[in-house]
Amino acid sequence: LMATNLEFIQSYSGTDITSLDVTSCFSAEYEVYYITVSLDTDNLGYFEIILLDSGGSSIVGSNYDIAVLEMKSHASFGQYSFTGQAEGVGWRNIGAYNDDGDGYGFSGKIYNPFDSSSFTTITAQSASTVGSNFHGNKAIGVHKQSVAAHGFKIKDSSVSTYNYIECSVYGVR
Repeated sequence: LMATNLEFIQSYSGTDITSLDVTSCFSAEYEVYYITVSLDTDNLGYFEIILLDSGGSSIVGSNYDIAVLEMKSHASFGQYSFTGQAEGVGWRNIGAYNDDGDGYGFSGKIYNPFDSSSFTTITAQSASTVGSNFHGNKAIGVHKQSVAAHGFKIKDSSVSTYNYIECSVYGVR
């Protein structure tokens, strides 16, 4: 499915925060959503995403699985997966960013988040630098629980503060 017919839903942003809640962005109108995230931080980290319910609370449980391919220009490529993530982690390492990551971020597609009879899946990619080297990530994840998600939370694996973070959400037709 190509993300060629996008319909803007909403942008969310914050400054000097450790996480960003992207609430009430999913509905029965779309099956697929395209998201873009950009940020500035003074730390190295990995994004984590946790789905949110209709009240804006995290959908917890050990139901988040993810597989990641790290592509580094200065080191061997790495592959890893996380299954049955512990409470509150969600899809971990969905994308990477480096120290002083002005403008770094990731983009991805979220499939069937509002469909309470299907699992929600995600595909994502990110790019940043490590010194003068390139660090790319590709990820695919599944939330193995049939539940309607209304939004998601973006947080950092190391609980660092985002100087700013912005997320735009689009419906895919």
